Amino acid sequence: MTDTPLALGCVWLFWCGAHSLLAHPTVKSCFQRLLGRWQGYYRLLYNLLAMATLLPVVSIYLEASGPVLVAWPDWLAPLPWVMRGLAFWLLLAGARAYGMRRFLGLDPLTPRQNQGAEAREPLVVTGILQYVRHPWYLAGLLLLWGRDLAARDLVTAILLSGYLYLGSVLEERRLVAEFGDRYRRYQREVPRFLPLCRRRR
Repeated sequence: MTDTPLALGCVWLFWCGAHSLLAHPTVKSCFQRLLGRWQGYYRLLYNLLAMATLLPVVSIYLEASGPVLVAWPDWLAPLPWVMRGLAFWLLLAGARAYGMRRFLGLDPLTPRQNQGAEAREPLVVTGILQYVRHPWYLAGLLLLWGRDLAARDLVTAILLSGYLYLGSVLEERRLVAEFGDRYRRYQREVPRFLPLCRRRR
């Protein structure tokens, strides 16, 4: 299908827009009020909806085909594998730093935590977060670009790279609003994506 990359781009834009909208604090608060005593389950429902709506995007992506447009030269052939290995390590390191039960929305399933809104999240700056503020976003960028790219891959890489960067900007605005000078100091000391091989002072 000659129009598959265009269709893929459209559904990626729709998915990213919907995903970001539902994560916006105002929209989130509105839905939590609608959920009433089940509002603590919003994050779990959000994650499940994100995964479910990703299925048609993946289906269109898999239907797309075409020649490779951007290829790594032979002399750089090991670099994509290094990028994938680093991405996998960043995913694991990020999982250790973040509270995964909270991130996945599983906290309400624990006894005595299934009432009321989500508790305020702490500002975590340990582990990999001492070196890079967004290890999972960096992992995503490495996975997107650490391969040869056909038309479908190039469309996906460009759109999702923009989405990841914009997502980091919006997330940091929320964190600045929540933690104020503590997070601003963290921003000055730790880079957004490119890690420094030294500990924060």
